[in-house]
Amino acid sequence: MDKASIFISSFVHIAGPKEEVEFKLRVIVTFCGLVMVLGSEIFDYYLPKRDFHEFRDLYLENEARKNWRKQLRADVRINILHAYRLGRFLWMIRVFRWTWNDGFRPPHGHFDVNLGLTTFQGVCGKAFRTKTPIFVDFREEPPTARDRTYQNWIPFRWSWFQLRSWPPFNQFHLWPWQLSKCKNLKGVLSVPILKKSKGNSPKWRAVGVINLDSVTDEGTEFLKTHRNKLTVYFVDYGKILASLR
Repeated sequence: MDKASIFISSFVHIAGPKEEVEFKLRVIVTFCGLVMVLGSEIFDYYLPKRDFHEFRDLYLENEARKNWRKQLRADVRINILHAYRLGRFLWMIRVFRWTWNDGFRPPHGHFDVNLGLTTFQGVCGKAFRTKTPIFVDFREEPPTARDRTYQNWIPFRWSWFQLRSWPPFNQFHLWPWQLSKCKNLKGVLSVPILKKSKGNSPKWRAVGVINLDSVTDEGTEFLKTHRNKLTVYFVDYGKILASLR
């Protein structure tokens, strides 16, 4: 028997044939090894990650909210989305997870809170894929040329409203239930969160987005008028948020 088995056998009484005793000791040694590995994982990974999330929440709830609200109207909402690949989609499809939000309050601003989106959907998905800030005023959104082309060959006499309710036929690829949740939304400014790679010739990759939006005309006009200033401001904050996933 090895030293570990001898050590354990001195505390645990195991009787029986030699082969059976050695087998039981090996099982016990293996179990003890797994317990030690799991314990190490808890201290090396889980606890630091929990502390990191607590720091992120405190930073966003206190420092970031206080500074951001000085730049925005009260009727402009904020949400931070980080992109992840999910195992149930075999890590092939990236989805947005809501990291934080502010301003999604009743009676009109809460319908789309925590809306599920992939990185192929919404204004945020387009900003994420192009790595470019995008502003959209939905009050002024006409059907695009691509949308009208689709209407020409659809073998049914659907109205534009019916047609735009399905992902292939609206420019932001939203499903009907997603569109219904966003029906009050009037304007969105989506700023990509970019993470810098290491090395002497670094690249930038998108890891999420910061969305500023409004369900009021006044808030949308504010975003439209100040979009360039807000883009520069939140791009800088995005460099911090890139590390707060």
